[in-house]
Amino acid sequence: MGMPREWTRADRIRHGHAFLVPIAGVDLGYDPQAWHVHLHATDVGGYRWSNKHLGFPRQIALSLANPEWLEAVASLRGGPDAE
Repeated sequence: MGMPREWTRADRIRHGHAFLVPIAGVDLGYDPQAWHVHLHATDVGGYRWSNKHLGFPRQIALSLANPEWLEAVASLRGGPDAE
């Protein structure tokens, strides 16, 4: 899931969303906690066990702790910080 360095945080979030929807077969929007719970429970794509995806849970946890990332998610959701 490579992304160009010049992409904005919102671009990266959109790309990640577009990447996950076909794999998971559901669209949980821009809610990283909902994605984490769903992917962990269903083990879609080896979310819990595959070496390929071991970074996903950590990446989501880091994102949830990053105020700038959360602000970008809010803008994509059309929240108070929307662009």
